[in-house]
Amino acid sequence: MTIDEKDYVRAQEVLPSLSFAELIESIREDLNIEKRVDMARQLGVTKQYYSDFLSGRSHVSVKKAVEWAKILGYPDKLFIKYALDDLLSRNELNYSVQVHDAIEVKA
Repeated sequence: MTIDEKDYVRAQEVLPSLSFAELIESIREDLNIEKRVDMARQLGVTKQYYSDFLSGRSHVSVKKAVEWAKILGYPDKLFIKYALDDLLSRNELNYSVQVHDAIEVKA
């Protein structure tokens, strides 16, 4: 299951209660990847890093979130949103972000 840019807004409405780890695990299940080690391999990370991410012992940088989005065929903005929301949550800040294309300012 992948989504394109036009489904990005709808996905934010449908998936807001998921953590980034829960989103990635849901995608793993949708892709019928049975073992977490196989998902880690597909994402280009170690089994330990993936396990630490799922358990909340480590977080995914925005850069890595973009890499994972490309690997899995999802919009960058969706994964950036979840990575940033997780960072806010880890810092006990009750906020959520929306990610939009940057506005180009002409001089």
